[in-house]
Amino acid sequence: MKNEVTLKKLIGETLISKGVLTEAQLKIALSKQTVTTKKIGHILVDMGVITQVALEKALLESQQDLLNIEFDPQLLSLFPKKFLHQYTVFPLRELEKTIFLATPDTERLDLKDTLNFITKNSVELVLWQKENIEKALDHHFISNKKDSQPTVSLVSETPTSTEETISPIDQLVNHILSEAIKNRASDIHLEPFRKNIRLRHRVDGILYEISSLGKDIWDSLLSRIKLLADMNISEKRLPQDGQFSFKSEIKEVDLRVSSIPSIYGEALALRVLDKHLSFLKLDNLGLSDKQSETCQDILKLSHGLVLVTGQTGSGKTTTLYSLLNTVNHMDKKIITLEDPVEYQIPNINQVNVQKNIGLTFEKSLRAILRQAPNIIMIGEIRDKKTAQIAIEASLTGHLVLSSLHTQDAPESIVRLFDMGALPYQVASSLRAVISQRLVRRICSECKEIYTPPKTTKPILLKGKPITLYKGVGCDKCLNTGYYGRTALFQIMILDEKIKEHIYSKTNSDMLRQILQYKGVKSLWEDGLYKANLGWTTLSEVQRMTTQEVMEK
Repeated sequence: MKNEVTLKKLIGETLISKGVLTEAQLKIALSKQTVTTKKIGHILVDMGVITQVALEKALLESQQDLLNIEFDPQLLSLFPKKFLHQYTVFPLRELEKTIFLATPDTERLDLKDTLNFITKNSVELVLWQKENIEKALDHHFISNKKDSQPTVSLVSETPTSTEETISPIDQLVNHILSEAIKNRASDIHLEPFRKNIRLRHRVDGILYEISSLGKDIWDSLLSRIKLLADMNISEKRLPQDGQFSFKSEIKEVDLRVSSIPSIYGEALALRVLDKHLSFLKLDNLGLSDKQSETCQDILKLSHGLVLVTGQTGSGKTTTLYSLLNTVNHMDKKIITLEDPVEYQIPNINQVNVQKNIGLTFEKSLRAILRQAPNIIMIGEIRDKKTAQIAIEASLTGHLVLSSLHTQDAPESIVRLFDMGALPYQVASSLRAVISQRLVRRICSECKEIYTPPKTTKPILLKGKPITLYKGVGCDKCLNTGYYGRTALFQIMILDEKIKEHIYSKTNSDMLRQILQYKGVKSLWEDGLYKANLGWTTLSEVQRMTTQEVMEK
């Protein structure tokens, strides 16, 4: 009886403090309660003084204890665990299409608006003390150890469920991601403009517009994706990065999400990382037999620096992973340093750079050297310090694999000079450079030989005109004529002749002439070789080696 009287007082005081009830109205309700068995809250609702939602909110604020309220555990499925902890909120109950969430700060209007969009319901923020919310979170997640979010599947996999059981915005996100996987997209671009949202997929290196979405759904779509990626949903002024996994009917993928503020709102780019492509063999990269043998010989080296170079998006990381997978044996200790780790490789120690806590490339590299590895992979040599440590490591008994952004193999030597490396350091440490570009592969289902117009100058390979192929388009390749990609390679092995020119700081043009004299294929020549085999088209080779073609 004492607890009931106390609760009446708390509810009354809460409603009066919020200005939704006067003391006179409370007295009238209390007097009516003397002749009925109804609770005080219900009497106030019957009187029309307050709404049922206002009453529920007052009740929840008065109790402040998860053990004393009727808690709905299904509401937790709407929110990632990290989000609840990050914002210190706890979903309590749903009533009349209104979701009640406990929070220590009910003035967070930006949070409330975002939650409205995410849940497609009205949201009421209930004032709880922070320690009570943290206690509720700990109580639930400790008792429910199955809770985790390595993978997001927006449609329940239970046999009785249907897509109608999830919110419209979840269905849209599900559809966008599933279609991207179906289309073999490597990237998903969501870009807001004045009147619409443009959705594009990058397939085999080319961007295609998929659809135009209404601007009215952008806030809810943006918030949902940022929520899944564990990004700050209320921060709209600064670029952010996040990631999550998604499982479609076809396969499971990792998605790396980046946002950038534009004049029409935040734009999103989602990189799709196919887990099943992480362990490619060298033979599947597009290497010729001779090039494959050369790579195998490179990997037999006990020490030295090996660089994979190319433009952004040219497949350097895939080649590095394939090289590592080839030497991933029990008698080798391999450590990678990446920003970020794109694929997880069994039996390899992978370190993720975290600049926000001071775990930089430089600090991590020095720590890695104390681990006595046989092989070190550095995702990218970005600056003078990283270049210096990589060179030092390669000179002290480690085989170091890394990447650089350069146009071809000879240019990588000049790039190292620009980073402060001295000629004797480059000549002593650098053992090989693998330069590459990606070209679209002709669809095998619709490939055919074609003859160019007679007015076209014939392309010669070893003095003979090459045979040209193209894809005419079919259902498999979505009428593009291309399906998948392969790489063009140039592999430069540093011998004494090249080292002599490095000591004298010879420019890249002279090094190209030396390689040509030695019979090393340029990217253009490797492209012609693969076009003649029917792997790709001449137009693709010309598109990706424009600079070399112009120089010739």
